[in-house]
Amino acid sequence: MDRIFLLSLEEADKYFGDSGDYQSKRRKSNKDGKFVAANDGSRFSNAHDSDRVANFGDKACWWWLRSPGLNSLIAAYVDFVGRVSVYDGGVHGLNGGVRPALWLNL
Repeated sequence: MDRIFLLSLEEADKYFGDSGDYQSKRRKSNKDGKFVAANDGSRFSNAHDSDRVANFGDKACWWWLRSPGLNSLIAAYVDFVGRVSVYDGGVHGLNGGVRPALWLNL
């Protein structure tokens, strides 16, 4: 059976540049043990940011991931410049959406 889904944090890193940055730099957050990105704990940015940028028409936009964000009220996403984030700081207005993935079994 074929399935359509949203990418996880790890998959967004793996399939858009395969840098391994999320895996190598992740750390546990304090109380609930969730894994979050390195740096300040909210996002990572690397040489593959431009590979993750999604465009709708002539504008770059953010897109949701299926992984949870820093708390239960937000989900992780890729912002309009391609940074992977778990913080609710870059999701604004109508310039975003979903970028579905598909495993196709031929």
